[in-house]
Amino acid sequence: MLMAKKKKKKTIKIEIPVPEMPSASEITKSMDPEKVHKTIKEKIPKEEIEKTAKFIEKYIPKEEIEKARMFAEKNIKPLAVVVVAIIAVIVVAFSQSSQPQQGTVTGPVYQTITVEVPVEITFDEYLQNYQSYAGQEVTVVGFLLNRLEQGGGAGTLGIYAYYMVDDLNGEIHLTGLDAIEKALFTKGNLTKGLYEVSGVIKTKYGGFDLEVTSITPTERPTRPVERTVQVGS
Repeated sequence: MLMAKKKKKKTIKIEIPVPEMPSASEITKSMDPEKVHKTIKEKIPKEEIEKTAKFIEKYIPKEEIEKARMFAEKNIKPLAVVVVAIIAVIVVAFSQSSQPQQGTVTGPVYQTITVEVPVEITFDEYLQNYQSYAGQEVTVVGFLLNRLEQGGGAGTLGIYAYYMVDDLNGEIHLTGLDAIEKALFTKGNLTKGLYEVSGVIKTKYGGFDLEVTSITPTERPTRPVERTVQVGS
């Protein structure tokens, strides 16, 4: 009886070359933070980056982010490392942008400005030193007053005299007025507006008069004053 021989199976060994994959740490090292940062700024709206960075900064401690990065390098797929790296770049970018640049003033911002301030009107210089101005033409600013004064003796009628008055109730007696100029005065009261009066100082016993050459309405004089004001914060 003939026995059939079993055929031996041939084993073919095929070796397929598998490319060596870079490690997560190598991928991380090869990343260019500046390029990642630039790409984030170009592709993601600034407000979204700030919103994400604020959330991370508020709820995730920096040491936890660093732990996550180190853990990802050893145990997680490269993609996770990239994600963690991007988050780190966002946090760094936000912290850098939120820090004041060198030379930038923080807090309230103040500026010195010049303003015009109304001045007090006074005739003191002329009232105290009128002899020094005798015969000179001067210009003064003040209110006009037409006041009734008593006559020179018993039974005589009073006369209306014309004056200039300053803020301190100092008075200068005016003479040489014409009818048009006299019409500017209010009997018994100060004028509401101010007037500029030019004239020549004429000395007399115990004082002086101002012989008027012109009277014109005017505004209260001012002087420049520097003040510091807040213009920003």
